[in-house]
Amino acid sequence: MHSVSDPDTGETYASFVRGPGVAVDVLLAETDYQREAMARAVDGVITAEDVIVHKLLAWRTRDRDDIASIFATGTELDERYIAAWADAWDVRDRWEQAKRELR
Repeated sequence: MHSVSDPDTGETYASFVRGPGVAVDVLLAETDYQREAMARAVDGVITAEDVIVHKLLAWRTRDRDDIASIFATGTELDERYIAAWADAWDVRDRWEQAKRELR
């Protein structure tokens, strides 16, 4: 397990567990959005919509690939929810691009 701490406070805010066939990321909820994502989680796992919101924030190549993979599953998504958080985080342009280019 690897943990990441805030350099100013020393408080741990993320832990990463890796092993053969296992990859778990544990993040502590610090924002209203993160608290809402955890409240919507099922059995401690955030929804596909919340994974997409996280991926929109990071927006690396692998994040765009992950969004495309979610789209490819055919999972019905609450696009209004995603759009609302995309607006709140000022990444609506990324959401619109993802819908155009990654579907």
